Amino acid sequence: ICMRKYGTMLVLLLLPGLAFAQVRRGGRGMGGDRLQSNVIQMIIEHKDQLALTSDQLGKLEPIGKKLDEQNKPLIEELQKNRPGDRTNMTEEQRQALREPMEKIRDNREAALKEAREVLTTEQQEKLRQVMEEMRPGRGGRGGLRR
Repeated sequence: ICMRKYGTMLVLLLLPGLAFAQVRRGGRGMGGDRLQSNVIQMIIEHKDQLALTSDQLGKLEPIGKKLDEQNKPLIEELQKNRPGDRTNMTEEQRQALREPMEKIRDNREAALKEAREVLTTEQQEKLRQVMEEMRPGRGGRGGLRR
């Protein structure tokens, strides 16, 4: 339960920046961008740190692909509904952004749960440490970067 609460909190902290970062970068996906919108891709990028086996990588890659496929239309919806001035948004505009963001969060939580089932207890703990280091305000670099 504690891990789920931590994961939810982390996703809520990172999600808005991740979704809107795609807009600022011209909507590009994961290809070579430093900021990854796919947490499973971030896990794969830290394969050496997490000591992932080829079998584990083979199981994680489809999870990441499925997450991308689920979130792509939601991110497009966010981009379409995002007002130029986010400081004076109406409640209707906020709601139009809130719903797809909640769906993205749910998709990310489900993918993380699935990914954790692939990892050993030690790898899960190391992943928690890696994610904590990358969290803004915690001495990390403030995002899902390599």
